[in-house]
Amino acid sequence: MFGIHQIREERVRNERILAARERSMDRREEVLELREEEMCLKEETAREKRVSDDADIDNMATMLSRQWTDPHEEWWVIRPASEWKLRKGASAAQVSALEKVLGDVELPRDYKAFLRLVDGTEYFWYRGEDNILFSDFSRVAWETEDVEQNDDLFLSSIIGRAALNDIHRERDYSNTPASLAIRLLQIDDSRRVFLVDPTACRQIAQLWWDVLFQPAISDSVRQKAIQYSASHFGDIPPFYAMMQAYWHTWVVLDTSQKGTRETRLYPSFTDFLDEIATREKIEGTRDWEPEPKAIRKARFAASDRRRWEPVIRSYFNRTV
Repeated sequence: MFGIHQIREERVRNERILAARERSMDRREEVLELREEEMCLKEETAREKRVSDDADIDNMATMLSRQWTDPHEEWWVIRPASEWKLRKGASAAQVSALEKVLGDVELPRDYKAFLRLVDGTEYFWYRGEDNILFSDFSRVAWETEDVEQNDDLFLSSIIGRAALNDIHRERDYSNTPASLAIRLLQIDDSRRVFLVDPTACRQIAQLWWDVLFQPAISDSVRQKAIQYSASHFGDIPPFYAMMQAYWHTWVVLDTSQKGTRETRLYPSFTDFLDEIATREKIEGTRDWEPEPKAIRKARFAASDRRRWEPVIRSYFNRTV
């Protein structure tokens, strides 16, 4: 009897061991399946990113094919998109390294595509303005000089230089808690064209409102600022609400406009390049005649409004 009982216990023990091994094998298979799914997902994500990056580069090459460029500012030429795509800019790894150096930021996709195609040796013809030598990836950096003036540069693009000067005369807001030193990313060698990150955009929107409605600011100056904003961005409350609460993309700040002495704000880097190409198309014609400053300002305001109003509508269509 004892032998039979021992045999039964041994059989039960073996069955348990076998069942445990089967469960272990099942778990291994599940782990292997999960790993395989994870690898497939990573490969699919990487493939989608490559496709997206390639599309960004194609779009940027098309935009660059509208630009007059030259390394020596002498023999300006238009290069086809196919030629731009053959040029050696930064590698994808170098662009990623730049984002880490800047503080783990995520640069706008159109600008990253631009860095992949432009090596920092080409001047861009900008009719009526100083030509632009964009920095290559190794020279892109946060602005470190006159940082306390950065909020002024940004504010002047929203309310106009004249209104901002009047505000300074009526009250020196730079000593109030509302003032801040925002970061600007320098992307050209003349410290003239900057990328502004989404956080700084939201901060400036709040500063703009705080400054504009200080009791010390006269109604006439306030109206001058509001009128400038409306002429360049359309209806003001939606623009302010978008910038202050919803804005999550980079904008471009052009701080030197010879013809109007104003600072201009663009919704994207692509919009800025389009402005360069469009101005050449308009002002580079054979019958073009110089405009009075007032007409030039009105044309620029209409151009800004044309770029910003669809952006504002798109934001509010997504948030309603």
